[in-house]
Amino acid sequence: MIRLLIIVLASIFAAANPSPGQAASPEQRCSALGVNCLCSEPLEMTAYVKNASGVDAVWNPNDSTTKQCNGENNYDHGSAINRGDSDPPLIGSDPAVLAAFPAGASVPRYFRGSEGHTGTYEFGHVLAASDPRTRVAVRWYVYMSPNYVWTTGKTSGVHCLNSAKWFSLRTDAGASTQWDTTDGANTTPLIYGWTTSVVGWSPQLDCCRFGPRWTFAGQVPAEVASQKVGKWYRYEVVLRRMTTGSTSVILEAYRKNVTDNKAEFKIIDTSIACTGCNSSGRSFDDWGNGGSTTRLKTPNQTQLTRVEPNLFRNDDGAHKCGGWRAYSHMLVAAWSTDAGQRIGPATEIESSGGATMNAPRATPVTPATLGVVLVRNELKAKAR
Repeated sequence: MIRLLIIVLASIFAAANPSPGQAASPEQRCSALGVNCLCSEPLEMTAYVKNASGVDAVWNPNDSTTKQCNGENNYDHGSAINRGDSDPPLIGSDPAVLAAFPAGASVPRYFRGSEGHTGTYEFGHVLAASDPRTRVAVRWYVYMSPNYVWTTGKTSGVHCLNSAKWFSLRTDAGASTQWDTTDGANTTPLIYGWTTSVVGWSPQLDCCRFGPRWTFAGQVPAEVASQKVGKWYRYEVVLRRMTTGSTSVILEAYRKNVTDNKAEFKIIDTSIACTGCNSSGRSFDDWGNGGSTTRLKTPNQTQLTRVEPNLFRNDDGAHKCGGWRAYSHMLVAAWSTDAGQRIGPATEIESSGGATMNAPRATPVTPATLGVVLVRNELKAKAR
């Protein structure tokens, strides 16, 4: 109760007295990374600056002017958020949501969607031609409201498709892979959308739902398989060897429940082989190991350039979506070597910080590693 009261008073003071540092600087971790930090959006804004209009509207949080993320190719002024202006992004400062951050967090506000938000809703960064592609990392924090409805979470007529979508990776030609879960009940993180000829994935797989399996006990622990509502989670996606002509593009993802200070787990790793692990037994959906699971076919294929957390979801016409998502402290970093570098925690949220995670690591940063499994999901209404 005392901590909640302190947070209430701190949020009121911060709203009335925004920090000059917050108004001009990226987060501490970005500064520590130096040139390897491509962009930082703390998402502690007091307002958004809108650019364009209608469904093409994009939004620039006003909390930073240095190393801002650019979510749209058409803009270079920090318009990180892509959302139509009929239902614009909101600013959250609910004491209960702030109290879900770890003790010691210094976050006064967060970016959030409206109650029941649906449709195109994403934010992120477009990599420049000069940015390193050997190792790229994207890190953010996300929170689902206590009333958030998953795809299969029918309650009193509430139903919401694509509600577990969480990340997209796109080419400069617009093709994409989508990061989701194996089913609408929010279990087992995965990636799908490998069949497009624009990206040139090899092998060309059938919709391709890659996700983790617990390699030691034969099952996915509940804490790892699904994300709980009312909790803040840190996600970090690592994209390895995305250089033109690479024969071993590897995609990884890590997740940690920071509200309850749970262990961080690697939830996706496409370098782990998958043989006979898909639900339908199709041998042509298998893939090998050695980092060759997801590779560009020719040196001239379009590069993967756009990285973005994805809030897209949609109702089915008869049922409406419930709840909303909130986000904090997104950061994108890149290196010219693939030596285990990570972004790690935001000091402003996890006060232990991550100052040592820029150095190459000889051992995994996770206490447990998950494998992969291929399943099908017919609930996807659209890919975006």
